[in-house]
Formats: sequence, structure tokens, C-alpha cells
Amino acid sequence: MICVSLIGPTVRDCLAQLKEVSLAEIRMDLISDLDEGGVKKIFSSPVKLIATCRPKDKENKQQNARREQLLLLAISGGAAFVDIELESPAEMRRRVAEAAKKAGCKVIVSHHDFEKTPMRQELAGIKARCLEEGADVAKLACMARSEEDVQRMLDLCDPRTVAIAMGPMGVEARAKIVSLGSPFTFAAFDEKSAAAPGQVGRERMEKMMQETGKAARDGKTTENGEHPASRTPILLAVSGNPVHHSQSPALHNAGLASLGIEGAYFRLLGGDAAEVLRTARAMGLRGLSVTSPFKEEMAHLVHELNGAARELGAANTVVLEKGKAVGYNTDGLGVSGPLAAAGVSLSGARAVVVGSGGAAKAAVLALQKAGASVVMANRTVAKIEAFAKKFGCETCTLEPAELGPKLAQASILVSCTSTHERFIEPSLLHSELAVLDAHYTKPTALVADAKAAGCKIVSAQDWLLYQGLEAFRLFTKREAPAEAMRQGVLSAQQAGPKQANKIALIGMMGCGKSAVGKRLTDGAGLRLVEMDAEIERKAGRRVAEIFEKEGEAKFRQMESALLSELAGRKDKFVVSCGGGVVLDERNVELLQTHFYTVWLWADEEDILARVGSKTSRPLLNRPDKREAVRRLLEERKVRYASACDLAISTQNRTPKKIAEMIAHEIGLAN
Repeated sequence: MICVSLIGPTVRDCLAQLKEVSLAEIRMDLISDLDEGGVKKIFSSPVKLIATCRPKDKENKQQNARREQLLLLAISGGAAFVDIELESPAEMRRRVAEAAKKAGCKVIVSHHDFEKTPMRQELAGIKARCLEEGADVAKLACMARSEEDVQRMLDLCDPRTVAIAMGPMGVEARAKIVSLGSPFTFAAFDEKSAAAPGQVGRERMEKMMQETGKAARDGKTTENGEHPASRTPILLAVSGNPVHHSQSPALHNAGLASLGIEGAYFRLLGGDAAEVLRTARAMGLRGLSVTSPFKEEMAHLVHELNGAARELGAANTVVLEKGKAVGYNTDGLGVSGPLAAAGVSLSGARAVVVGSGGAAKAAVLALQKAGASVVMANRTVAKIEAFAKKFGCETCTLEPAELGPKLAQASILVSCTSTHERFIEPSLLHSELAVLDAHYTKPTALVADAKAAGCKIVSAQDWLLYQGLEAFRLFTKREAPAEAMRQGVLSAQQAGPKQANKIALIGMMGCGKSAVGKRLTDGAGLRLVEMDAEIERKAGRRVAEIFEKEGEAKFRQMESALLSELAGRKDKFVVSCGGGVVLDERNVELLQTHFYTVWLWADEEDILARVGSKTSRPLLNRPDKREAVRRLLEERKVRYASACDLAISTQNRTPKKIAEMIAHEIGLAN
């Protein structure tokens, strides 16, 4: 949709122009003869209108009061939207927003930068602040000086964000933002009445948008490399061993939902990095987050390493595109981002980083690049000596005699250990320290001691958030919705870790659910429920007969009724689900809510090898079994991913081994 900016210069001109448009922005600051009567005339129009009154270069209290008066008049007169600048006085913003909410008028909170386009993190912060101020729509308009600037603005677009790249560089981008999710774009009434740099007339904008639509129909892509009008679902995962503790799914799924991107992000348990990468490719994943202990191994497996990943020899993010795997390392942003956001000065600071793993090394590199001098500390100095020498760091042990003097001179302490137990003597901490502990799954002794010592505590959840924001952008080629992702993690933490009381095994036919389920229950005192067998028992006939005589729809009804019944039970058991249980969205919700759900992955070849010759499977009882398996797998895999708490590849593994891996991962006595 095109919103036409009307600038007058008189009330009469605006009223005449309103007869030719369906959505308009009224630039009240540019209409020379606007008074209370003029506002009432304009906003009584049946056209949907945005009330805007931009500030002058140097505003005073009197001018702000006049702007506020005009905006309030427009709201009471029937404006559909009111636009208030993020930089306006806080009380003015509050009063305008409250009046708008009461009148059913939507609020646009806007930010304009006529000099430059900020970098991604700053843009994300500005957008988040707009939304935090109660905006129904955030509007960011920044001067674009390069194609990279334009792309950063396009990446912000979503159903709640209008992102305008101003100036000549951004002209074509203005026509693309609606196809990328923004609710509308802006154009002038004609080529002579532009209200902002790079704004074109409405007729030209219509032609440009038609060309963008034609490109979509012809299968052409945007700068994002994606179809501008429709995107296929995307699959993403985090992999490690263990991986059960990871809160990355809560983070990324909240981001996908916020931007309206269909897809799922899930946990993938692997034996080693090579297996994980093979499985990710076979599943058709768009991207992969990599956690311990696979980061360094993964760096040797990808086709290409970028930036920090190349310097560190470790990849925590892998983008899979066009048959190529590219490794990145965003861990450093998990350190520098939260510290900077907390107001901690990094340039010229002295920092102590504790740990010897990939996260500690990424923290060192990020702090050094921000201008800090770094001391690496570890129980065993030998584990960090080579890296410290390469990057010019001092080293010390955790013994008070060595660590104490280093901390006394430091203003930053970053812990990259995996323990929540005490490993630093509390007396060594002081109130001038900012403390960031990467251990986000449970409270740590370090954080408790640091609070008692009066240190500034930087949230561990922000480490997860900031490294995840950049990973999300790499995966989706869209700017990450920071606040939505933060809330996703907070909600997951408040809910607490999911208990594996009722375990559901899902996956395609032939993936081994029954065999794995039997071995999971052996010796654990649990009952195995076979859904297909239970349906047959209740119906008094075989599944194939139900399909043949009553149809698949009837079978799915029986399947859903049984799953609902099982969800309500209080005892502990393992259930082997039918392959199509995820086709009903209500079943997916039951699996997410009432079960610890494990997706057993098998690729097309393995499925055919296991069940291809059998004719008792109703959905495979056809000549082209390979095509049937391929179609079913594509139809279901996003739903499997959405439903599962954990996924594991069954390739080259016995049911016993798979059961052992699951039991060990979730702490099931076996």
C-alpha cells in the first residue's frame, strides 16, 4: 500500500488532493494556513490518514506545545494513525500515545537520520526503543550512502516496521519494502512535492511496485536472495552434545514468529560435527548454531570461514545456502554488545576473561577489538598459553595470589566457564567491576558474590541474545526483532526446564520409533504406548482397513483423540506416535505442551530401505514409493521440527544406541 505524503501548501490544496488517494500522511508542519478548523476539515475526510507534525531544527517549549496541540486535534478529529518522533519530549510522547489509544488511533513512533544509516546493532536498538514506547508501527528513515546502507534498512522490514532508505541510493528500495512485510511505503503526490530526500511521486511509485510484483511472479529475488512476495518455510537448529539445556530455540522461534516467517528452530543432538553437518544438509536446514564441543571441529568442515571465525578457528554459526556451508562466529557480540548496552566503557579498559574454550577466546578477541587490554585466567594456564601468546594477552591462574592483582586493576570480568560453583574468592571482587557470566541456565556463585560486592551485573541472557541477533540476521537475511527475542528467552526461563515425564517419539514411518521406544522403556519402569496399535485395539480393525473403508480423515480424528487422551494422563510413559500425527496443528500443540518430544530423523534412502518393500503402509501403497516418501517428508518435516524438543539422526545407529543417547541427554534412568 502507498501512503501519499501531502504537504499543502494550503488546507484547500490538501482537501483537493485527498479526493485522489486512499491513504495519506498529512504533514501538518508544512501546511501554511493550518488552524483548528483546517485540522477538523482534513481529518473528517473518509480517507485513512496519518497525522504528522515534524519538529523544526531547533524546537522550543512553545513549538512543542503547538505540535502536540495539532496532533491531539488530529486524533480527536479521526486520524487513523499519529506519528510521534522518538526524540520528542517523553511527556509529550506519553500524552499523545495515551490520547491515540483512547481514540482507537494507531501510534507510529519514528526516527529520522538525515546524515547516515547507523550500523545494524544501533538500528536494532532504535527499532526496539520505538516499539518499547508503545508503537503499533516503528518507522525508521535514514540517509543511505551505499548499497550496504540500503540493505540494512531493507532488513528491518516486517509487519510492524516501515524502514525507508532516504536519498538517491534508496529510491528503488522504497518500492520493495511492502513486499518485504512493511504495512506501507511513502510517496509524494507528484514529482514536484517530495516531503523527504529520495521520495518519488505516487504514479512513479505505483509503476515501481508493479515491476517489483512482476519480478516476484517471474521468480526473481530481492537483495535478500529471496522471493519478495512469498518465502518457503525455513529450518534452523542448534547442535551440540549435550544440547538439551540450550535456550536458543526460545530465542529464535520468538524471532521467526515476530516477523511472520514460517519455519522452526530446534535442538539437534549429534555425535560429532561431521555428522551434524551431514544431517543438517539432509534435512535441508538454512542455518545451524553450533555449541560445545563442536565449534573448532566445525571450522574445519565448512567451505568458508568469515571474520572472527577465521581468526579464532571456531564457528558457532553456519549458513547453508546453494550447496555451500559458510562459518561465522558471533560469540564476541555476546560480550561486547551487552557490556556496551549496560554503559560499560570498553576502550582503554582492563578486562579479565576466565576460561579456555571457544567462548573465552571469542570474548578476548571482541574485547581487544573494542580497545580493551585483556588478561586470560584459567585453572590450568597451559591450556590458554598458545592462544594468549598469539593475541598478546597476559595470563594467570585462579589462585588468589595471581588473580587478585589482575582483578584489582580491572573494570571488567567475563566468565566463560561451565560451572555454577564458586571458583573466584569473593574478597577479590570490588564495586568497580562489571561482571558478565556466560552461564545463563541457572544462577551462579560468581553472580551472587558479585552482587554482594556491589559489582555491576551484566545479564547472562544478554550474551545469548546479542550473539543470537547476528546469527538470526545471517540465517534469515532480516533484521532480528530484539525485544521479541528477549521476551522469548525470558518466557522460557520463567517456565523452567521441560520435564521428560511423558516422552513422545515422532518421525516418518520406518525411522525406528517402536524399536527405540522399547529400548527406552526397558529397565526404566515405563510403559510403551504404540499409537497405531492402540487405535487398532480401540477400533477393532487394522490401520490399513480404517484407511481403506473410512478414509484417512477418520483415522486422523481417532489419532488426535488418542493423543489428547494420553496428554491428560498423569503417569510416566513413552509413546510411539504415527508418522502423520503432526499434520493436525492441535496435535503439534499437545506435543509441545504435554510431552518431551523427540524427532527421530531418517532420510529418504533410509526410509525406503526399511519400509519400501512393504505394502501394509497405506500411504506407500502406490507404484512410485520414492516420490511418495519425498512428498511426505517435505510436507511434514517443518511440523516435526516445530513439535520436537530434541532431534537425533537414526542413520548408522542401532535403536539401542539411539535410546542410550536420548536417555543420557534428558537424564532418564535407564
